[in-house]
This record gives sequence, C-alpha cells and structure tokens, in this order.
Amino acid sequence: MPLGEPTKEKYVEIMKATHNRMGEPLELAYDSTGYPVDSNKIFKKIKENRSRKFGKFHETLYEHLEKLRPNTQVDVSIWIRFSEKEQDDTEAFEKTPEISPIELEERKQIEAARYQSSSLGELGAG
Repeated sequence: MPLGEPTKEKYVEIMKATHNRMGEPLELAYDSTGYPVDSNKIFKKIKENRSRKFGKFHETLYEHLEKLRPNTQVDVSIWIRFSEKEQDDTEAFEKTPEISPIELEERKQIEAARYQSSSLGELGAG
C-alpha cells in the first residue's frame, strides 16, 4: 500500500504506545475505516481460516502441491531444532541458529509435506 494514497483494501493498523500515567505498554489497533478493533481477535480468525484451508502446509507449498498428481514425491529440506539440554553430546552438533516463530512454523509445514504427500487427493490436489 503506497503511503499517502487511499486504498479500498481492508487492513488493520497497529500502534505500540505507552500509557501516560501507568507507564505500561499499550497496543492500539484500528481498521481501515479508523474504528478501534481487537487485533488479536482478527488475527486469530485469519489463522483459523488459513489452517482450515491449508492444514499444516505453508500456503506456497500447498499451492505447489495442488498442481501435482496425488502421491507425487516432493523434495524438501528439514531443519530439526532442539535445545542443548536434549542433546546427548553437545559437541557432536553445531548450534542451530535462532529463527523466528514464523520461519519455524514454515519449516514444520515443509517437513510435514513430505510425509503427507500421499494424502493430497483428499485435499483436492488430484
């Protein structure tokens, strides 16, 4: 959305602030018409809708898999993340770089795709 130009698209604008008297952090959210909204409720609904449509798949992977025949194998990369407390031999492994929760979720979805590709017919990819 270009700055300064009106849009007909729906959006939520979120601002972080500090309460003047209490000094506590606040989150203010407004819809595209300027009315206050509950951003947590909106984003929860979006997450539920995406989950209902794509299941455990990332949207890009889901769209790619829809174009394939059922039972088609797809090469994916898997990053396994675990804490050092769970390692038997810490020196045997390189430390896993920190990744964002969104990237971690995408990686989990890609990992799941390899094992669930046989069920693509049920998702309408056939």
